[in-house]
Amino acid sequence: DRLKKEPFNVDTETRLFDHPYLAAARAGTLTLTQRKAFALEQHGVQLSDATSFAALAGNPGFVPSSLAGAVLPGLVRPPEDLFRFLLGGEVYAAPLLLAYAEGLGLDGDALRHHRSSARAQAYPSYWARIALAGRRSAGAAACAANFPAWGKMCAGLLEALADPENGYG
Repeated sequence: DRLKKEPFNVDTETRLFDHPYLAAARAGTLTLTQRKAFALEQHGVQLSDATSFAALAGNPGFVPSSLAGAVLPGLVRPPEDLFRFLLGGEVYAAPLLLAYAEGLGLDGDALRHHRSSARAQAYPSYWARIALAGRRSAGAAACAANFPAWGKMCAGLLEALADPENGYG
């Protein structure tokens, strides 16, 4: 709880909840181009995060070119390991993101060949550095501080995209 109350975290949460993309989603003004950009960037985030979580879970060789149809690598740490759990979440979410992308007219080739924006990949870059250094405790602290805010932001985006009044259909 102390980390969540730190000024940097409070400021970050506020900025996430007030992010212009989320505000536009709630207002029903996201364009198809903006929604496609989100799916394309999120695909890169998901693949990078899965690779980082696998390394932190003791499976540094898990470096798939796609998470579509991916299978969790063998156990190296106990099954309840935080990073294996997070890796499982990325693998589980992969087909959901693919279905969303396909609904926007994007296919697997478009996702794989997209050149990611450095601005959109800052957080996965942070995870990659944590994984490369094997800093499991720093990763656990990042989860404790950031994931509740990220989850709330994702829930808000889902709610906005699913709201029939917003016309995202």
